[in-house]
Amino acid sequence: RFRPSFGKINILHRHDLPQSFRSLPVQEFLGDDGFIQNGVSGNFFIPTPWDPNSSLDATVEVLNGGDIALSPEVRTRVSYLGHLRWFRTFKEAHNLELGWSSYYHPSGNQVASANLHGVDFMYRWKPLRLGEWKSYILGGELMFARRAYPEASEPVEVARAIEGLQPGTGKPRGYSIFNQWQFDRRKYAGVRWDQTDTLFDPGLKRRSLTTYVSYYFSEFLRFRINYEHRWSDLFTEDKRNSVFLELNWVFGSHPPEPFWVNK
Repeated sequence: RFRPSFGKINILHRHDLPQSFRSLPVQEFLGDDGFIQNGVSGNFFIPTPWDPNSSLDATVEVLNGGDIALSPEVRTRVSYLGHLRWFRTFKEAHNLELGWSSYYHPSGNQVASANLHGVDFMYRWKPLRLGEWKSYILGGELMFARRAYPEASEPVEVARAIEGLQPGTGKPRGYSIFNQWQFDRRKYAGVRWDQTDTLFDPGLKRRSLTTYVSYYFSEFLRFRINYEHRWSDLFTEDKRNSVFLELNWVFGSHPPEPFWVNK
């Protein structure tokens, strides 16, 4: 069981996120904690002899059906996911990453077919001389589907607001974009903007602005504070203000830090 490679952020566990919670599009299209499923995954590197400063790789996955917000039914047929990633370094201190993701499962077992597509990008500046002290990241994701999904598993605040309503029509889409600045070896701060349609009715819009500050006491202890304000067509969350506090401990050996940390 693993986190399929849809986009850039879904593969990260919650404690490795640059913010304390996942973006609205990820929650809406993939699930409150992203997309997790059983299956097999293969990653293939594609040579780029024409450009030695770039790399290209593809991930192909065959997964059990269901367990994704878009199409949650467990009796869903086997699903397929592909992700193509291009990475390039510019002038040593700059790099850019672009990705395309597609998810699909055919109809069957009284469940309609489903497909979802996404584009992700990440720009990173990390100077050679101050690589552990200064950095900047600009990244984002766009997700879109070809129809509304009234059978989707919506977040709790959405499910409450749409109770008794008729499903809408259209092609739902959502995106998030964030930037982050590293002030020194311990302090990071950033801003994220989210906007998404609901799968139940693409005419219903949800938006949020999140600011955050992360502070590393040491390699093993991190504190973060987030402030979020929401604008929404749903009465359950419109004009809601939230503050989130996060404290992460790491015991013993641990894997490399996520892309947004310099250690």
